[in-house]
Amino acid sequence: MRAYSFDLRNRVLTFCDAGKGTHEVSNILGVSESWIRRLKQRRREEGRVAIRSSGGRRHGHFDALRLSQLEEWVRQHPDATLEALRARVVDQMELRCSLMAVCRALKKLGWSLKKNAAGQRARSSRRAAPSRKLPHRPSIRKPGKLRVSR
Repeated sequence: MRAYSFDLRNRVLTFCDAGKGTHEVSNILGVSESWIRRLKQRRREEGRVAIRSSGGRRHGHFDALRLSQLEEWVRQHPDATLEALRARVVDQMELRCSLMAVCRALKKLGWSLKKNAAGQRARSSRRAAPSRKLPHRPSIRKPGKLRVSR
């Protein structure tokens, strides 16, 4: 949703300064009463009615120094799991972060998931259990009969 224009804000405050009530101004200009009250409060407390900046870019946990340290750890232990790397970050860098933050940092450094020789994602040992299929036994056919399918 877009912010109300500066012109509309000035018209609202002009009506309010002229003595009209919040409910009446709300009906005339088609804005909510609560927004008018907040606008008047902001002018009273902060002295301005301009549109406030919204949000902003979210910065990651890892600065350049921490990224280089993380990359050094991964080079030393390329088979380390995200959980192990996160535990090391918490212990040695004294930085509280999530597994996803460590994953994002690794992606930023150009590291990807561990792959096996076939190009598939590596599985944990409990999933790599051998297949439980029965060995194939050829069917035994009688020598005199031949089956033809159409």
